[in-house]
Amino acid sequence: MGPPPVIAIIGAGFCGALASMLLLGGELPAGSRVVLLERPRRRIGGVAYDPPSERLLLNVPAERMSAFVDTPGDFVDFLRAAAPAHAPGDFVPRRLYGRYLEDRLERAAARAAARVRFERRELDVLDVAHAAARWELRGVTGGHPVAMRADAALLATGGGAPVAPAWLEPAMRDSGLYSEAWAGERRALPADGELLVIGTGLSFVDMLLEVRAGGFRGRVTAVSRHGRLPHVERGPAPPPEPSDAPPAFGARANVREATRAVRRHARQLAQRDRDYRTLIAALRPQIADLWSRLPDAERARFVRHGRSLWDVHRHRMPTVVAARVHAELADGSLRVVAGRVTAVEHLAGALHVTLRRRGTEEHERLHVQHVINCTGAAAGAPLAAPWPVLVDRGHAQRDGMGLGVLTDAAGRLLGRHGAAERLYYAGPLWRAQHWEMTAVPELRARLPAVAAAITADVVGHRDLA
Repeated sequence: MGPPPVIAIIGAGFCGALASMLLLGGELPAGSRVVLLERPRRRIGGVAYDPPSERLLLNVPAERMSAFVDTPGDFVDFLRAAAPAHAPGDFVPRRLYGRYLEDRLERAAARAAARVRFERRELDVLDVAHAAARWELRGVTGGHPVAMRADAALLATGGGAPVAPAWLEPAMRDSGLYSEAWAGERRALPADGELLVIGTGLSFVDMLLEVRAGGFRGRVTAVSRHGRLPHVERGPAPPPEPSDAPPAFGARANVREATRAVRRHARQLAQRDRDYRTLIAALRPQIADLWSRLPDAERARFVRHGRSLWDVHRHRMPTVVAARVHAELADGSLRVVAGRVTAVEHLAGALHVTLRRRGTEEHERLHVQHVINCTGAAAGAPLAAPWPVLVDRGHAQRDGMGLGVLTDAAGRLLGRHGAAERLYYAGPLWRAQHWEMTAVPELRARLPAVAAAITADVVGHRDLA
């Protein structure tokens, strides 16, 4: 029997934090070490749940945000103690959710301290390599190279960065006139002028709130291919019933057929005065089954033509946020354009942007002080380190569309020769196989199986050592 095992978790967002808690509360051998590796200057919860502002809210009521399947009121219990002014139906600041994850992780570590050691380290992991039946993680912290070895490693990283637009020149980025949502510091905006935002989803909504809070009073133009804004989450929806989903939805043969079934069923629900949100809630558990049946051509059809429509219904704005957005639309300080950017020129400390409206040859010229890209990761976009080296070495595979990475049911990465040995993934890159894998309900349901597989594999490997 070898020394106590070490399990490394790369990424301290929701999945990394919850996986740590589940491992600490499981059946790891006495003396095991669980090491959570965070990027420098990141806190528990990552970008999603440690944003720079209290103004940015969860887009789901607090009562539906427990991290644990078997204790659905856990987040509300935390709020009663830590922020009692908030009610279960409130849309609370996302930073509070980060504090919740931190609190629950600290409690899990304290409960396990007698038999399992928990550590948090700052390390930007750039490489994961197989070494002497273990995994060697190499990265940097404070500008210095660092390496550590682990018996098992779980990558709990995000979904990747936005793809840089074709028109973006290095000088535009270097000048500070272009930035990406949540990519770090951006140049201070002037009080007036015009701001262009690419993308009209929830990241755009966050950016609008932030630039207004920072003092920008000028006009904001938001452009996306379809020009759709997220719908409004108007408080708790009625619980879904089995009849709220189209019959045999997961067995549909293609995207067009599934879309027609949803639209037909939505009309039937409206005639019964059922909230459309119950349809969305009833569909979510069936999405993975449908997605698994679709060939890449049909998945590409959905991403190109159906994703925007699904997203605006599925990922909704809290009422208080929607009121601000629609007030700006009404007074003209915000406008939303369905179209795309066709050209950008960098002139005299500003950007001259040409837009083409959707379905026309009509072009419009804008003189903007800054462009913020809020489009999110696109299909086929390159993934950040350490993914390129894992793919090159055959330890991991991307799916045919480049939406994410492939794993087995327990989260083991699937490489060229099958499941990688004690190397796992958990997070939004599961969308490659399941699509609906970006929100707490789906992730918290899958993570217990991943933690159980890690524990079983580590125990088995230790017994053989």
